[in-house]
Amino acid sequence: MNVEERRTLDQKRFEIDTKFNIAHIAATVAMVIALSKCGTDIRDVQVEHSVEIKHLKESREEVRDSLEKINLKLDRLIEQRNDARRK
Repeated sequence: MNVEERRTLDQKRFEIDTKFNIAHIAATVAMVIALSKCGTDIRDVQVEHSVEIKHLKESREEVRDSLEKINLKLDRLIEQRNDARRK
């Protein structure tokens, strides 16, 4: 193999095909559609999670209020019991 044949062979190996065909275009369009759908799904999940977080915060406040009421009742019962023992 002479030098000219090697050059030709090397050039063919490293040649980049710059042609576009319908498969490339279809694959690109499909990828763009899939990525936009994925982005929409992520936004929907974020909205659902924010609503759930808000609900959980409200529930936590309700539980906190209930615990405060129970705490006050227990304090009154303990005071009444201590007053009864003193007498």
